[in-house]
Amino acid sequence: MPAMMQTMRGNLAADPTYMAAREPTADSPAKKAFAELQVYQNHRVQQPDGSWADSPKGPEKVSVKFFGRDAELVNASNFHKGDPVCVAGSLGEPEAFTTRDGKIRARNVIIGDTVCLDSMRVTSQALKGGTPQNQYASTAAATATRHQTADQGYQDPYDGYGVQAQTGFNPQQAGQQAGFVR
Repeated sequence: MPAMMQTMRGNLAADPTYMAAREPTADSPAKKAFAELQVYQNHRVQQPDGSWADSPKGPEKVSVKFFGRDAELVNASNFHKGDPVCVAGSLGEPEAFTTRDGKIRARNVIIGDTVCLDSMRVTSQALKGGTPQNQYASTAAATATRHQTADQGYQDPYDGYGVQAQTGFNPQQAGQQAGFVR
């Protein structure tokens, strides 16, 4: 029976936590690399007057854990607090924690399979004229600007049959040149 997949979009509440892999020693066993992300997703609710506001319950908080090679890749991805991300994985056991004021709470856990920058939200912010807050946002802003100004010297070979006929594009030949077709 396949495992239930959980997907979530939200913002990183803090920089990712990372612990590198450790070789076994006489005193301790080997440990896989470990990375953990805290992702917050704010829910919006419609008010009686038709306007939208943040949920009075506050944001949904999820801990996303990665192990082994996946943890190393998360660490190399250079995510930072506030980055909009999409995460997916299997639902893990909830973890309990104590707040600063002594209350016991629980948080959902996702055993991560993948995490990526939510490029739709980054690009949306860049197109609205928002200030890029990190390297990803500035890249998205440059991409959005490039798409707004048409490049007259470029014809997309996959833009329909008419373009292929005009340019003499041969998919078999292009695949051979790229090394995909023998």
